[in-house]
Amino acid sequence: MEDQSPLEIMNKQASK
Repeated sequence: MEDQSPLEIMNKQASK
């Protein structure tokens, strides 16, 4: 259940 804020999600996706 990954219901985090959009900023957290973007941070994860931006983590290249």
